[in-house]
Amino acid sequence: MLRAWMKDNKTKKWSIGLQFVQFQKNSSHHRVIGRSPYKALFGNDPKVGLATSNLPIEILQKLVTEEDLEEIYKEDIQSKIEKITVQCNVCGTECCMETDSAEAILCNLCEKNMKIKEVRHLGAIGIEKQAEKMLQDSKIKIPTFKVGDCIVIPVPKVDRGPADPANIIGVVIDQKNDLNRIGTEHGVLKGWYGSGNIQSATSNFIDIEQVNKTKEMSLREIVSSLTGGQGFFNCYCKGKCQTKKCACFKSNLKCNSRCHNSQACLNK
Repeated sequence: MLRAWMKDNKTKKWSIGLQFVQFQKNSSHHRVIGRSPYKALFGNDPKVGLATSNLPIEILQKLVTEEDLEEIYKEDIQSKIEKITVQCNVCGTECCMETDSAEAILCNLCEKNMKIKEVRHLGAIGIEKQAEKMLQDSKIKIPTFKVGDCIVIPVPKVDRGPADPANIIGVVIDQKNDLNRIGTEHGVLKGWYGSGNIQSATSNFIDIEQVNKTKEMSLREIVSSLTGGQGFFNCYCKGKCQTKKCACFKSNLKCNSRCHNSQACLNK
């Protein structure tokens, strides 16, 4: 958010933008507590400008200058309402209230404090529910595997294209220190995988004998070999893409939709 603010305002003075970013985060809706952090702390949404004030809309529309606002505050806009002096049932402070609402005797400060306590209580309930959910997720047992088990490896989005598979099938070929070495028909995956990073397959789709142990490949390379697609190469050429300056042509690959929209391209 801070980087976006600096870009929008075309400035490098990040310290100035901290207050705006902080206000934006504190006034945004929080999924866990069910309200913004500002409202959870103060009991009401943040007030910015006259639009969020208690002034009626018809009065706001008439305001033009600051003098107009001062005149309104000087006037007693509720002078026609009969008020009586009563004592707050909570703090004992004397306050003026309308005769119709004299039964529930609470001063403005006590009423606001009660509202804040209620909002904070609801926020605490949301946090407790989230904590219970996290605790339940942590109790899920990580499956254990043995050599020869057929497994499924989820492929991160950064390692696959739109047409590439979201998972690849492999088999555990070796184990060391609770880590698994995974093999596929196209080669052995580089590195070792923990049990939490792989999933058990529904059936034995591949055996250890089918693993190509002569090659050691990364997850991205295996995904590309599975689809046989263009891969992750793209260029931004404006010409015919017939020289090695073009990344696709240099790799003996055809240009694709991720590349340019040049009509002159002949590498298609």
